[in-house]
Amino acid sequence: IHLGSIFILGELGWGAVHRKICESRCLYQVELHWNNYRVDFKALLDTGNQLCDPLTKEPVLVVEFALLKPFLPQGVIAAVKGLQNEEYEINWDLPPEWEGRLRLLPFHSVGEHRGMLIGFRPDRLVVRSKEREYINQRLVVAFHQARLTTDDAYQGLIPPVLLGT
Repeated sequence: IHLGSIFILGELGWGAVHRKICESRCLYQVELHWNNYRVDFKALLDTGNQLCDPLTKEPVLVVEFALLKPFLPQGVIAAVKGLQNEEYEINWDLPPEWEGRLRLLPFHSVGEHRGMLIGFRPDRLVVRSKEREYINQRLVVAFHQARLTTDDAYQGLIPPVLLGT
């Protein structure tokens, strides 16, 4: 009984320690800037994220669509929803300031052989950790339709290259 209790307490304790380490080392505060908008959120370092824009080879930050939707023009919202419904003939009715920003990003991942994301080029990304601040202007932000976590601990996935690693 004692050994079983020690094992259970050890496992529970390690889970708490692991969560604290992950929060301090893997979660970052992010500011995303474009067209006089600024959105703040937390993002998780995703070491498996090697997605890049096929045209510019810029890295891709994945962000929950619901977080950015209130700041997007109706044409962008319609394009993202159309792509989600696999409607590939989308009416790209975009404001002029968005015509050069939008990107189509082919991808493949575990559980999904191939897919397409819509993304955009922001003006600037600021990522803050306890030790440092990273500023990047050469990236693409992809819209992810679903929530990335059930507890809302983060709303984005940062590729390591945006942190210089």
